[in-house]
Amino acid sequence: MTLALVRDLREHRVPASAEELAGFETDVLAGFVLARASAGLADSTIRNDTGHLELIRGWFGRPLREMRPADADAYFGRVLRDARPSTRTGRAAALTVYFQFLELRHKIELHNVTGRVIECPLDEMNRPRAGDVGVEGAGVTDVLAHRGEGDREDGQDRAGHQVADRGASRLPDDIQIPVLILRVYRRLGAEVR
Repeated sequence: MTLALVRDLREHRVPASAEELAGFETDVLAGFVLARASAGLADSTIRNDTGHLELIRGWFGRPLREMRPADADAYFGRVLRDARPSTRTGRAAALTVYFQFLELRHKIELHNVTGRVIECPLDEMNRPRAGDVGVEGAGVTDVLAHRGEGDREDGQDRAGHQVADRGASRLPDDIQIPVLILRVYRRLGAEVR
């Protein structure tokens, strides 16, 4: 058994220049787009995600990899405070997926280049939620469990779909069901319990 001298390579790394970091950011975003396309996402979805990321980056003024929870608090809490819930959750989703991509594909490389561990700035404390917003601002549970103002006496809504009686299909407030699925259930005549 022999011993060998082992050196820490981090001591001999040359810090990345601003140009190299800018090129790296461009390469990472291109890789993100390619990964989303290879996952089978529609071009419009990828454009929306990258559009959201560009808007956040424009506000932040620095690479998104440098964003911290306090920055996300400021952006989603002040800048997007009065934005529609779909805008807030769309931007949050795009940012979350981007950071998942960074963590899965570039965590080590980013740590080596920047000296920072990559971490999504959105967590359970500051992640925007759509809430119970469903069709025309009504809560999902309201859509399911209550008759609307324009519902007919025969238990159908304006579109002729069967509507459950009050309280018949009450869901806990923390359960979210996409409105599209509710519409499919209504058309099939199924009751959601």
